[in-house]
Amino acid sequence: MSDPFSISGKTALITGGTSGIGLATAKHFVSAGARVVITGRREEGETIAADIGAEFVPCDMHEAQQIDNMVEASAELLGGIDILFSNAGAVIEFLTVEETDDSILNDMFDVNALSHYRVLRRSIPHLNQGASVILNASLITRMGNIGETAYTAAKSALVGLARGAAMELAGQNIRVNAISPGPIDGPIWPADHPQRDLIKTLCPMGRFGNPEEIASICQFLGSDACQYLTGANIPVDGGITSGFAPQMLEVLMGE
Repeated sequence: MSDPFSISGKTALITGGTSGIGLATAKHFVSAGARVVITGRREEGETIAADIGAEFVPCDMHEAQQIDNMVEASAELLGGIDILFSNAGAVIEFLTVEETDDSILNDMFDVNALSHYRVLRRSIPHLNQGASVILNASLITRMGNIGETAYTAAKSALVGLARGAAMELAGQNIRVNAISPGPIDGPIWPADHPQRDLIKTLCPMGRFGNPEEIASICQFLGSDACQYLTGANIPVDGGITSGFAPQMLEVLMGE
């Protein structure tokens, strides 16, 4: 019996694929039999890609022309795109609305919102019938946080992009969904981060996620088993945005 969750033989373009969630997803996809192109700014990107059996196309996601060139080169290498994981993003600064000047605001939106729009826009002619587009948003799209308002606004734009593009591309049998990861082990949350214990208290599961768990969700969304899901924003956050964690209630109630 064939595996409905298989992505063997599919082609995938993963932006921001040289570290963290992007790299974990690239490794996962390659091991599952997909042909993968990863992008990034790191000088060692080609070596990273070769080590996992993928191809590398350099790209600075702040540069619109580089994005166009990257998509065209990636599509040529792959011969068409079955799975687009638009993953690249960054927290630029932790600032209040009043403190955020135009330079920071533009930078935040450029990498966390506009780059995804540009990647998708250029990729559409290269998306195969039945293709899956996955936009990496954040749990912050479902809640607010002091000092992250610009980041929240930029990432929330991806939810709107997923919904709008899902409507536009449904007739081509192309699905577009967003995922909203919670705290995931990796560069943003290193082992020595001072707030790790607090995050574990807030999370009903009491732990950080690992990048491979996000990669598994991406495989699900990219597989043929997921043909009727589009326009969604899927939380992958250990329950943080679902309600108060039991251990958090104990802290609040002094028990």
